[in-house]
Amino acid sequence: MSRLLLQAQRRLVIRRTSGPIFQLRFCSSAQVRKARKARSGDSESPRKTKKRKNHPGEKIWGAVGPKEGAADDSDEVEEIEQSEKVKDEEEEPIRRRTRARAQQNEEEEPDPPQEEKPRARFKSRRAQAAAGGNMADKIFDKFGDLAEVEGATMKACAAFRMSMYVVGFPIYCTSLYFNLFSGNFFIAWLLHKMVPMPVWGRLNSRQADNFLQRHPALHRCKFSMKLPDSFRQDPQDHHDLVKSAAGRAISEHSERMQSVFAQRKAMLKNHIKYGLAYDMADNQRALFTVPAIFLGTHFLNVQGIMQTWGVWYDPAMIWVVPFAGASYVCRFIAPAGFGRAVKHIHDDLLPGHAGDRNKSAQEINLPK
Repeated sequence: MSRLLLQAQRRLVIRRTSGPIFQLRFCSSAQVRKARKARSGDSESPRKTKKRKNHPGEKIWGAVGPKEGAADDSDEVEEIEQSEKVKDEEEEPIRRRTRARAQQNEEEEPDPPQEEKPRARFKSRRAQAAAGGNMADKIFDKFGDLAEVEGATMKACAAFRMSMYVVGFPIYCTSLYFNLFSGNFFIAWLLHKMVPMPVWGRLNSRQADNFLQRHPALHRCKFSMKLPDSFRQDPQDHHDLVKSAAGRAISEHSERMQSVFAQRKAMLKNHIKYGLAYDMADNQRALFTVPAIFLGTHFLNVQGIMQTWGVWYDPAMIWVVPFAGASYVCRFIAPAGFGRAVKHIHDDLLPGHAGDRNKSAQEINLPK
């Protein structure tokens, strides 16, 4: 009886025996269901085992009548438990063989590695990125073609500057009319301009290396906006070229001017090394650096401090602040503007390209 009281799930069962005696016993629900099946005539009788004899001093808790009925019920429960143990012992070798066979199959035949299927969600984005990369490579090839023609890169850079002035003027007027940029943004833009170029040299160089690895055609573009002539990447040679183009005689430079040229060459060593890729890296870095500095000036309220000290002059700053905003916005348009300027110069100067074919079609009155 003590074993029945220690079951995890107990249920109060009142069972009426054949005689006029009622017994109160605690049994688990599983044992109750099995006992009912054993007593029913339809189900098969469980395997009988040797009945446990009651000890002379053993008593059934809650028994109202004689001990014989309680002993019979305990014997039935004992028979059910013995049948479960026998059944488990018979099934245990089968389970062991099944586990051993499964383990052997896993060791002999490993599952083939499953290939990761690309997500259809980003399939269109990858296709657009590949198409954009191919288009960029074509434009960079045109840059390289211009770099092999003397004076072509200077014309492309001059056309690019003029296009930026034309595009930037409406942006300046819009920001002036709607007052889109604050004084703190102008201070951030001015601080960014005042920081020397070598401070950003490491970041720009790292990004320029990434551009060169991604687009090998950039290796041919050995010119920049600081030194736009691809054939004269020395500051002194570029100075002499501009001086001769202006119609002034080229004279020998003094020691002071030579030291200035040497200092300028040291400052532009990354522009000379990476070429156009360094300008692209610097433009991309400035798009994130200026807003970061603006957050600092806005948090510290530098404009309010300057107004308190009497340094801020509102009538003049109303016209100057939109210039900083237009200059920053033009950085987003600069890659497309430069590519358009280079394409226009490339098609006009180099033979066998779209510009020459269009001209020849117009001369013979054929459709383009």
